Amino acid sequence: MNTGTSEKELIRPEVMNTLTRWIIILFIILYTVGTLGHIFPSSRPLMLMLTPYMLILSAAAGFFPVVIAKDTKMLQWALITFLITFLLEAVGTATGDIFGAYTYGETLGWKLFDVPVIIGINWVLVILGILSWTERYFKMPVAVIFAAAFGTTLFDFIMEPIAMEFDYWMWEGGIIPLQNYAAWWIISLASAALYKVLKLRCRHKLPAMIVLIEAVFFLILRITVI
Repeated sequence: MNTGTSEKELIRPEVMNTLTRWIIILFIILYTVGTLGHIFPSSRPLMLMLTPYMLILSAAAGFFPVVIAKDTKMLQWALITFLITFLLEAVGTATGDIFGAYTYGETLGWKLFDVPVIIGINWVLVILGILSWTERYFKMPVAVIFAAAFGTTLFDFIMEPIAMEFDYWMWEGGIIPLQNYAAWWIISLASAALYKVLKLRCRHKLPAMIVLIEAVFFLILRITVI
């Protein structure tokens, strides 16, 4: 069984713990600056330009412990989740049948099939981060799976108005359909179920903390900007 740790880790546990603390502090600073930069209109264009790079940096930091631990099962789950969510996004933007009718703006950067590549990466990070929280508080696999699905959907609920405000994507008619939240719930439920079937467990703090920092970032902007 792969539990998310390895006897051949490249960094000693005490060093990894110190590095993790400093990475968390760094991201709190970065997202605090980003929050203020989004609030003030004069600095907002720069913040939007930096958005895809910040998301890439967040994902890299979130999966850094997984790579260091050489957790091949976790990386396989991440790749499967990325491919499935990206494919669903591509089908969704083309047809409107999955999430509802929407189109992506320019803020999230380079696109493939009209979908920013970073969006699939962010799906993986958010689901893993929420799973990291739910498996801390629930012991039964079914409870972990359903709690992760609800938590991931809640994250999207917090983010959606900000996403439209800053041209991440735009819903037809400017209305977020309930279908979107249903799709998020089902997709994250399936990904969480695969996670438990593979008997994975994320024992590192970074994915959970980065997703929490992102959620606070979107929540503050939702309160102050919308």
